[in-house]
Amino acid sequence: MKIFEVFLDPHWQKLLQKNQLADFSSIWDLKAEWFEEPNIRRGGWSGVVKQILQSPDGPIEIFIKRQEGHISRTFLHPITGLSTLRKEYASIRRLQRCGVPTLETLYFAHTGNKAGKKAVLITLGLSEHVSLEEIDRATLSPVAKKTLLTAMATAVRTMHKHKLKHNCLYPKHIFVKQTTSTWDVRIIDLEKMKRSLSQHGAMLKDLTTLVRHAGADWSTRDLLYFLRAYCDDSVLSGGTKKLWHDIAAEVRRKKSRY
Repeated sequence: MKIFEVFLDPHWQKLLQKNQLADFSSIWDLKAEWFEEPNIRRGGWSGVVKQILQSPDGPIEIFIKRQEGHISRTFLHPITGLSTLRKEYASIRRLQRCGVPTLETLYFAHTGNKAGKKAVLITLGLSEHVSLEEIDRATLSPVAKKTLLTAMATAVRTMHKHKLKHNCLYPKHIFVKQTTSTWDVRIIDLEKMKRSLSQHGAMLKDLTTLVRHAGADWSTRDLLYFLRAYCDDSVLSGGTKKLWHDIAAEVRRKKSRY
């Protein structure tokens, strides 16, 4: 079986080898309970297991995604398609190059474009982070809430600056961890991410999704503060107000369809 596009992070290589997870066959044949039951669609399946690496500094949580025949057809690959893990890995690398905080890849490889294609992806767990939808905003101080909204806005703005559209920016796909003075933000679940023809197109799609699913705990004031930070406004400018009205109109339009 030929293996292509192998990535093995040098920093993690020895530890993966010690845990017998440094080559495709070992990762593919690993016996472990599913953390997420396999998703059977797109002509194949894709599933996730959580594994603990044993290290001198203590246990380290990683996630191993494996899939076979789980294909997404793209403009450049309309017939053979690409495995969705290849798309996710490429998106992770793209965000990293653009300075957008996301997952850390330890290993990636796939078996090419033929029928039955397989792919594996290992990422470092975010065990100290929680998703945005898990944050109890009522317990946050005003300062903590503002720094959270600012950190989120900065990460999303940087992504859109490079005309990258997440395409599924739900609160559960933004993971955060509070630090001494700010928040560490990670944008995850990048399978559907695409390049956008314009920054505005990426912005309107993703921000509409995020605002629509923000939940009742986020007040209008909170969301306006987020948009101010996203637009890098010290005050509520005309541009931010227009963006808010555009997003509100999109939210109403989507709600009317359901």
